[in-house]
Amino acid sequence: MDEIGPRLTEVLCTAWGAPFSTKSDTARLYADEIAEAACRGLLTVRATSGEWGRVWRITPLGVTMIFPDASLPSLENLPLDLLLSNRALPY
Repeated sequence: MDEIGPRLTEVLCTAWGAPFSTKSDTARLYADEIAEAACRGLLTVRATSGEWGRVWRITPLGVTMIFPDASLPSLENLPLDLLLSNRALPY
């Protein structure tokens, strides 16, 4: 698994403890790290209902980056919208 730097770790820990708004001071301060985390599937603004939201939340993959002993649930147990929630679809 890829390693992450201290600033990205801080962002993921913040999202784990208290998801933050896309327009918050945290989002402004860590804009580059948030962009990287979103591209890597570590953070998402996807709401559980399948709608897009305005709050950055950590994904299951993001949790495994800050808690290396955690395991991802099996793919069969994840709803389709969660599997696609933060992945770019091929065009």
